[in-house]
Amino acid sequence: PPVGGRARHVRLVPAPDSYRHPAAMATGKAFGDAVREAIAALAKDGIGLSGIILCPLLANEGFPTLPSGFFDDAMRAVRDAGGLVIADEVQPGFGRTGSHFWGHQRAGFVPDIVTMGKPMGNGHPIAAVVTSREILATFRNAFRYFNTFGGNPVSCAVAN
Repeated sequence: PPVGGRARHVRLVPAPDSYRHPAAMATGKAFGDAVREAIAALAKDGIGLSGIILCPLLANEGFPTLPSGFFDDAMRAVRDAGGLVIADEVQPGFGRTGSHFWGHQRAGFVPDIVTMGKPMGNGHPIAAVVTSREILATFRNAFRYFNTFGGNPVSCAVAN
């Protein structure tokens, strides 16, 4: 766990474990059930679901080979609860999967928000977030956002 523990509004859903629990890798049902349990735990504490953030290829979890449709049940659970699906494409994005430009394309789902970074600048520090106009407008109206390094012209030129 992080130093100081997790915030009250955060729940961790364990990644599929093909070594200790190979049967759970056969379908995404166990992962979907774990997502539902996390949503229920939030609700029990009076906290609504904002969304799920995941790397579509589970890069930090060792790139397990996932069957087609593995995330379908989890995505349905998140959307049924009113949450957003956020694909962390910092590692698999920009054609690094070998067959698809984005990890979420390979995993077979369409996220509401995509975060991207490392391969954008080929080693130069830059990152971006892509979403719909509706989500961006909601964010813009609800929050003030400032970034000291946002819009660095050198980084933007490198990424272009």
